[in-house]
Amino acid sequence: MRKPKCNWLLVAVMSALFFSEAAITMELPSHVLAISQAANNLLTGTSARPGATPQVNDVADISQQWSRQWSARQLDGTLALYTSDAVFFTGEGTSVVGQSAIRALFQHWLDISTATIELHSLHSESSGDMAYDSGDYTETIILTKPMGSITAGTKTDYHGCYLMALKRMPDGKWRIAQHMWTSAPPESK
Repeated sequence: MRKPKCNWLLVAVMSALFFSEAAITMELPSHVLAISQAANNLLTGTSARPGATPQVNDVADISQQWSRQWSARQLDGTLALYTSDAVFFTGEGTSVVGQSAIRALFQHWLDISTATIELHSLHSESSGDMAYDSGDYTETIILTKPMGSITAGTKTDYHGCYLMALKRMPDGKWRIAQHMWTSAPPESK
């Protein structure tokens, strides 16, 4: 299997925009700063992994929980990991906002396919009530219904990178506030 290629241009632009001197003086939402810090860490190769605190390990565990819930086709369990106003950015350049919109998107994919996904957390960090987790993933999707000209039964392997901006809720649990994917061209079988 090939190693995923992350969309480094996107990461570079985010990092340059939000960690420029001008941006430091701007009042940016905390979730934007968390995503920007993640981009900066991806570019600089820094990570909180070595000697990570329990809090950072809790943050990284969210991606593993997500992977388990999604692969088990547990829609409610997957959605429980998101804040009510979460934003999900697809690998195709679109986004949906809020749990009900994310539910509709995820339900569509569950209706037409089965998937097995593995997320590999590479960088995690937290600051106050905001955190991020980023890494790469591999996913195998088998269509159970035709999609356009693609027939049911088609198996496709995907790989790419992910970034989750997380927010600590009043109960102390981390939830996904924003979730982003990149995707390399699929390998059909």
